[in-house]
Amino acid sequence: MNDSNHSSTRIPGTGDGALAGPVATTIAGPVDSPLAATVAGPVDSPLSATLAGPLAATVAGPAAGPLAGLRILDMATVVAAPFAAALCADAGADVVKIELPAGNDPLRGLAPVEPDHALYWKVLNRGKRGISLDVRKPEGRALFLDLIEHFDVLVENFRPGTLDRWGLDLATLHARNPRLSVLRLTGFGQTGPYANRPGFARIFEAMGGLAHLTGEAGR
Repeated sequence: MNDSNHSSTRIPGTGDGALAGPVATTIAGPVDSPLAATVAGPVDSPLSATLAGPLAATVAGPAAGPLAGLRILDMATVVAAPFAAALCADAGADVVKIELPAGNDPLRGLAPVEPDHALYWKVLNRGKRGISLDVRKPEGRALFLDLIEHFDVLVENFRPGTLDRWGLDLATLHARNPRLSVLRLTGFGQTGPYANRPGFARIFEAMGGLAHLTGEAGR
């Protein structure tokens, strides 16, 4: 999510919107992605009322597929975890993509970029709606906890302990939504000696010997 052109990138199959009210500058800033006005609503209105009201049809995902009716909140970055959420959207789940303001997902700048949008971003976020919310701030955290009550699954791939530091640990999430399932995809799992290390494909290819098998000697 580190794209200065965050406001110019649209997720395929969605409309345009802007986060309404003071929350726009306090939490999200301008957004060019859809669910902003629908999900966030004015700061002085309960989020649950916004979701449960007439706009529910706008928020609802595809009506067909084996995962129809399942609601997924995807706050993951890069490839693996967003891809998992995209496959669920393909199967009919209602998937909402949530990003930090201004973007901090490297996928937004990953080549190929045509003409000025990263194609991987469009592919791996197909079928999703998008909002921008700074969950690190008290206002953003409060809105996130209101939002999570309306979802069945949370997808994230931050390093272990990141959500805990933001006040979004499992106990807090389950206190607001006891039925919530959390998918956590990290390089080395949630526990163990390597748990806090970052992990990407090239690291695993080297550790597993694949880079040695396919690379040039001495390089």
